[in-house]
Amino acid sequence: MQPEEFGKFLSEQRNKNNLTQQQLADKLHVTSSAVSKWERGLCLPDISKFEDIAKVLDLSLLEVMQCRQGNAQINKKEIDKTIADTMKMSYCKGIRKAMIFVTCLLSVILLIAAGSVGYQYALRPTKVNYGESQIFNRSQISEVIDLVKEETGRFEQVKLVSVSYGGDEATVKEAEYYNSISLLKKNLTDYMVFDVELYSPPFNMSGWRSGTYQWKWIMVQIEPGQWETLTYGHG
Repeated sequence: MQPEEFGKFLSEQRNKNNLTQQQLADKLHVTSSAVSKWERGLCLPDISKFEDIAKVLDLSLLEVMQCRQGNAQINKKEIDKTIADTMKMSYCKGIRKAMIFVTCLLSVILLIAAGSVGYQYALRPTKVNYGESQIFNRSQISEVIDLVKEETGRFEQVKLVSVSYGGDEATVKEAEYYNSISLLKKNLTDYMVFDVELYSPPFNMSGWRSGTYQWKWIMVQIEPGQWETLTYGHG
């Protein structure tokens, strides 16, 4: 990794995320001057900052280290080069920090090799879209999304990529349907519909086929403040 290469990549990803240098600096707990120096290729960040940069810019750690986004595969030569570059940086950034970082990097590489979760998804946080609603407030939607995350977390070797509130129209439509077949009539606000994207990597040993899954996930409120999964599957 060369400072100029990293600087260009950092600038592109920062702009892609609609962040100013000051906003990025605030999120990383550094000065805007430091971010400016990184982007101009004058120096590299402290080695302990790479993981934070990846999280803030919604990238994997390897994408940041390679200054490339969305690589489908990574071969042995690229792995060796990434590690070698990291070790070279250790002379400037401190042996102890570098070794901790390399250990983490090797763990990620082993995770890739095992195929437990594709690396382009493994280190990224789940994308959440709360949408706009006239039925529910943000807090209510957030609480139910946390339940969806908990439910999908039980799927072995499957990553929840994104979850989005499906909108009031979809929620009303599903509520009308389930109310029509239910002996116990419920209010429309007793249901929430979400669009969920899941990713199953190659060589998933838990029975899932590899690839992405686009699902509808319907939650129902059975008691005030008590929500549970009603059904889920392909929309």
